[in-house]
Amino acid sequence: MYLSIIDKIILVMKYFFTSFLGIEMFAVSLLIFLFLIFNLKYKNSIVKISIPILLVIIMLFISGGFHTYVKDSINSFIKLVMNYYYFPSLALYYIMALISIIILIYTIINDKLSNIKRCINYIFLSLFFMFFIGLVSYIIKSKIKLVLDYSIYQDDLILSFIQISNFIFLIWIIITGFWYLYKYFKRKFD
Repeated sequence: MYLSIIDKIILVMKYFFTSFLGIEMFAVSLLIFLFLIFNLKYKNSIVKISIPILLVIIMLFISGGFHTYVKDSINSFIKLVMNYYYFPSLALYYIMALISIIILIYTIINDKLSNIKRCINYIFLSLFFMFFIGLVSYIIKSKIKLVLDYSIYQDDLILSFIQISNFIFLIWIIITGFWYLYKYFKRKFD
């Protein structure tokens, strides 16, 4: 279906104003927007608390109603990430190992990090380093030549080491990102 942007907007607006559920969702979205705009001037703490709670409740309600679709969406997102992120490149893997060692040393030396963040770094980066050492020891023991790229990627154990390590590293990056977002918002709003 080839519609222009104007036709798409008209189609969506028709839905909002001809469906009862569409009118409700439009009204809820408009109310949330107005509360947020008015809160810029009055800076009410109730709005800061109630709007995120309302948004989470709406998302939980929608997720509960469409739980199979939500599960399929999460699975397709993970597959998409794994197709691009999981491609087993030994050069990228080596760089990730260097980064994990540098961050592990930084975590040990830095006294400003909280104990929770230290534990998170220790757990994930130590696991990553353990898999890296396991891969290196397997390559040495099996006398695999790293020059022949195509033969490396036919070994299931090498692929497993790299993919599990990449997954651990990705989870650590996501947790670290959320940690710094939490710290940022805590500083900003406290």
